[in-house]
Amino acid sequence: FEEEVLASQSQNVQDFLLHTSVLDRLTGPLCDAITGNSDGQETLESLERGNLFIIPLDNKRSWYRYHHLFADLLQARLRRRDPERVRDLQLRAVDWLEENGLVAEAVDHALSARDYDRAAVLIDQSARKTLFHGQLTTILRWLDALPQRLLNTKPRLRLYQARALSLAGQSRMAEKLVLETKSTLEYLPDSPENRSLRGELAALLTGIIVYRYDPQRVIQEAKEALTYLPENELNSRARVHIALGTAYAYSDDIQKAAKTYQKTTDMALSAENPFLATAANDMFAELQIYHLGRLQKTAQSLPQIIELGRSANGALQPFTGTAHILLAEIYLEWNNLEAASDYMERGIELLQQGGIGYSLIHSYCAKARLELALGEPERAVEALHQANQASHSFPLMHMLIHNLAYQVKIGLYLGDIETASGWAAGAMCDLPESLPSYLYEIQQAALSRVYLFQGEIDKAIDTLDRILPQSVMAGRVAHAIEITMLKALALQERDKLAAAIESLKSSLTLAEVEGYIRTYVECGAPMARLLDEVNSQGIMPDYTVKILASFEPVERGGNIPSSQPLVEPLSKRELEILQMLANGLSNREISERLFLALDTVKGHNYRIYGKLGVHSRTEAIARARELGIL
Repeated sequence: FEEEVLASQSQNVQDFLLHTSVLDRLTGPLCDAITGNSDGQETLESLERGNLFIIPLDNKRSWYRYHHLFADLLQARLRRRDPERVRDLQLRAVDWLEENGLVAEAVDHALSARDYDRAAVLIDQSARKTLFHGQLTTILRWLDALPQRLLNTKPRLRLYQARALSLAGQSRMAEKLVLETKSTLEYLPDSPENRSLRGELAALLTGIIVYRYDPQRVIQEAKEALTYLPENELNSRARVHIALGTAYAYSDDIQKAAKTYQKTTDMALSAENPFLATAANDMFAELQIYHLGRLQKTAQSLPQIIELGRSANGALQPFTGTAHILLAEIYLEWNNLEAASDYMERGIELLQQGGIGYSLIHSYCAKARLELALGEPERAVEALHQANQASHSFPLMHMLIHNLAYQVKIGLYLGDIETASGWAAGAMCDLPESLPSYLYEIQQAALSRVYLFQGEIDKAIDTLDRILPQSVMAGRVAHAIEITMLKALALQERDKLAAAIESLKSSLTLAEVEGYIRTYVECGAPMARLLDEVNSQGIMPDYTVKILASFEPVERGGNIPSSQPLVEPLSKRELEILQMLANGLSNREISERLFLALDTVKGHNYRIYGKLGVHSRTEAIARARELGIL
């Protein structure tokens, strides 16, 4: 009975005040009942009815779950009475668990018993399956518990450790382990197993060096990996193809990258590796959403990918978190904030649960955008901070540019022109001297937003005209939608209304079939005015009305106090802060009074200055009084 209880091994062993004689009278009949002695059956059934200590898990009463308090009690009693027996019971539990196919559970008992050689064998048996399910923290915990001397003689375990570290965002440590393990292999005899292991190490290295932004080297290393990997080694070959997909994208061949990711998904599914299949499909979906602009088709496919990660008990595996985030971004674009919030919350929870870090940049950028839509600028700033932190662990170039674009858009929304300008110019992140076209377009579009905000309209138009033809020619619809939209706003500022309407019409034509809404709403009052003009001319009336319905009333010009003769009126919060500025309060005093972060108050100040056309609080107060706002 104590062996059975020990197998549950509670992590928080407590000693409870229960008289030893009572415990002895209880354990005897229970042992008889479990071993089939009829004398104890009445005791067992009584305990079951009262749900006191044990609960049967099947109709045959061959599997039981012990109440954790009872398990803790018996373990404490065992360690007090016969501590030398604990290790022997741990090892017997290892035997039983392994015989019954519970290898992962057996690993924990082997480690607790300090039988490291046995634990290493068991880890080797279960590591691949554990990685398939995205349980990175489990793998790393197991391997960290093994002595270094033992790990140094087990190159395959080092491979699993490096793979888990890479997925968790510790790429430098992962690369170091791969190179050390490759050196170890050089001293081992040549054999099919060692050649295969060399191929697997090369495959993992290919995935790591993709962070170096050297697509040609990635392609070269990938060829070497595929040379050594056996044809039936589908998992490692699929990982090589993921790196190849990114290399093709960095070589400006988005279409080839998309096809490679799709091939990787099929390969991983054939290998029955849902984790890898989902990762490849996530990268394919990111291309579809952020570059090719295919929202509808992607929204239909992502739920199917999520189902790949559903366990037999109905629970979702952590690696499905990214697909949840991507769905949140799509529903956010469609202005379905409730669905977006649900997917966002669940997605981040799953990613954190599994220790999966490679999707956190996109996740926190999307969260920042969602928080703004929900009217929570402080939370948006915090999410941007988390996205930037994640970018240090996963410095893939396309992720850095994605972060840059969101930092600029949200920074401008909050009125922080200085920070947004720094991001747009690349000063806030380590960008290479030249970018692939598809990433260059994103960076230049962000820069044009800054030009618009600063009133440098000609620079904005020139920048947008330079990148528009290549985005259209390459089929990067998401880029073309944004570029033509921003150009329309710039032309409106130049009082070229006919040209502005034509440019916006081009944007809307591309966007309507996919249902874009937030992209336009996030441009604020200037976009609302231009959409009103488009709608008044009967251009795409159903779609323009749908977008306009998503604007706040103040952005459309409704419910605006007559005392605000501004092209873009001050919001209620901005009027409140402006009054406090006029009353002589400092930024810190305003932040304390309104329970806002200091940076948020500064952001509001920038927006107030921009709307009033001034550069300081003194000028803002004078201008507001001149206009009759104060």
